[in-house]
Amino acid sequence: MPTRQATVTVALIADDSGGIDTSFSALAGQVYEPTNIVIVGGSDTPASSKTVTRVSSFSELMESLDPSVQYLWILREGAAPAPDALMALISDADRMGAGIIGSKVIGEHGDVLKSIGLVTDVFDVPYTGLDRSERDQGQYDVVREVAAVSGVSMLVRRDLLYGIGGIDETMTPLAAAIDLGQRARLKGAVVAITPASEVVLDDEITDRPRWRGEASRIRSMIKAYSLLTLAWVLLVDFFVGFVEMILSIFLGRWLVFDWVLSWGWNVVHLPGTIAARGRARKGDVATDSELFRFQRRGSVKMSRLVAEMMAALRRRLPGDDRLSLETIGSDVRQPAFVVGVLAVLFVLLSARNIWSDGFPAIGYTLPFPTDGWDALAAYAGGWNPAGLGSPEPLRPLLAVAGIAKIATLHAASLSEYL
Repeated sequence: MPTRQATVTVALIADDSGGIDTSFSALAGQVYEPTNIVIVGGSDTPASSKTVTRVSSFSELMESLDPSVQYLWILREGAAPAPDALMALISDADRMGAGIIGSKVIGEHGDVLKSIGLVTDVFDVPYTGLDRSERDQGQYDVVREVAAVSGVSMLVRRDLLYGIGGIDETMTPLAAAIDLGQRARLKGAVVAITPASEVVLDDEITDRPRWRGEASRIRSMIKAYSLLTLAWVLLVDFFVGFVEMILSIFLGRWLVFDWVLSWGWNVVHLPGTIAARGRARKGDVATDSELFRFQRRGSVKMSRLVAEMMAALRRRLPGDDRLSLETIGSDVRQPAFVVGVLAVLFVLLSARNIWSDGFPAIGYTLPFPTDGWDALAAYAGGWNPAGLGSPEPLRPLLAVAGIAKIATLHAASLSEYL
């Protein structure tokens, strides 16, 4: 039981997905009754409540909160907390001194785990550590600190929420929850998860559209990390995204627009991000090392991509779908495999001069453009017989060369290798 009687306001984040009645019914059965319920956003009205308080944004809710409110329980529409969910949140928050504490999220049938707290990599990509269909058998039932919570159900101290500037409403929900946890940690707050508080949610915990989630993730890095960390994190993340974009083509996904839009959005919103960064870093009592403490090594994106590519490769193997010495040996003896290897070796041998001397600039070829943006601008200008002295329109390869030049930061040889 909680050590004290705390006043709690429920902020039900609505998105008109049709789950508002489910959430209201679950809230009505709470053992520890909240002081009041406020719907943030949306337009649906729950059938069980004729008079309901509604605000258009989270910032409006923060301005209208009564000073006596000690906790804000942020709950996503469609989430159905167990009757003792709020009581467990408050009890463990008091016991741990947590500024943010989240619930365990399980599937509709009450047996499939969806979230038991999050860790991230250094690029703020969330990682649950759960298999897609992992069942809840109490294997993670321990109260512990985490990097962030999913945002489906989290209890936040009102004074902490005011102190760190509230929730970033320009972000998608999952990225905003991770951003909130990072800013809280920089101020010395504890972010934890309590499995005693269970919430049922049928929907997937993900950000849509994908490019907005990526854009929000990049914004959260800019806001939280020091300049020294940002100097290499943003550069590496740019190239990781570029590699993911290229390799995903072989998996049947086209991520070019997601990659361009996510970085373009951050360029447009950079002044606002810098201002938000100043507020997030002002008066911080922790450094980046506190954030790194709850991060896994490597890139979550690349790990997932490699796993997907290996799975796709196994599906293409004849016979048994597992990689083994027997299946590999039989594949190597196939005529198509032998011819393919010989063809690749022949191409590499024929083009050996390119790796050392670069592309030739004679005959019907031209050297790579010195500026990628100029090449893209020339291609975007369309057909021009005076451009290169030819009546033919510019080839798409000119645009590809420009993109390669930009992606490699106008490197002389690296763009040609790419």
